Amino acid sequence: MARRDARPRPTRRTAVVVAGSLAGPLAKWARADAKLQRLRAEVNAAWPPHQLWPVRTETDRTGLKFRFYLGELPDIQPDWALEAGEILFNLRSALDHLAYELAVRRFRGRIPSKIEGTTQFPIYDSAGAWKQGHRRIQHLAIRDRRALKQFQPFITRTDRWEWHRFWLSRLNAWHNIDKHRRLHLVTGAKNSSVIMDPRPRSFVGADFIYGPMKSHSHVETWTFSEPPEEMRPHPGVFLHVALEHGGEYDRLCDVALYATAARVREVLDRFADRF
Repeated sequence: MARRDARPRPTRRTAVVVAGSLAGPLAKWARADAKLQRLRAEVNAAWPPHQLWPVRTETDRTGLKFRFYLGELPDIQPDWALEAGEILFNLRSALDHLAYELAVRRFRGRIPSKIEGTTQFPIYDSAGAWKQGHRRIQHLAIRDRRALKQFQPFITRTDRWEWHRFWLSRLNAWHNIDKHRRLHLVTGAKNSSVIMDPRPRSFVGADFIYGPMKSHSHVETWTFSEPPEEMRPHPGVFLHVALEHGGEYDRLCDVALYATAARVREVLDRFADRF
């Protein structure tokens, strides 16, 4: 009789395949970032961010009011709006790629076709819209759905994701606008240099004008109770190219696009442990 081998037989181990990857979302983000750096250099070359733009002075006949006007300003290049739209598209795509890769991971690389075509990173400004639209991620793992909900703009609590929600909301709004019409870029006078110091005793106050500016725009008025004996030259005003939305004017590259890109990257990094 043959002796039975007492040693345990080797068992077949099933290889564990981790599906999904951040490579695609990060590649989209990198394209947006590279284009942003080029656009930022071009915009700042024409509109230096810390430059004081000179103004000319007009005095009324009483000598009590001094009005200040801009001179000739550079043009805003038409391509800047198109490039900004492409940056926003790549940032939005990076988030959608993330949602897709989470689905790939959930289904171990065999994502159903009906889900493959509808996967999208949710960004909702109201709880009602979230309730109706979050079905696009209902196939994801509970852990992922909870994480995605933290980034919804309708959540107004103060926490570590507060500004992420704010800029994701802006990204969604700007991207939707850009799909249907061109983004609105304007020149905004957002700051004025400090008025003369020391001020004449007769100085009453100053009226500042903010928002869109163009060549020869009126930017400030200084008022005095009696004509000043000595009037120092106005030091100039700060201007920048802004992205207008809802009556607000965010600095195009150094604020709007930069902050949005930074928050999107942090969202991607938030899910790095999933892959």
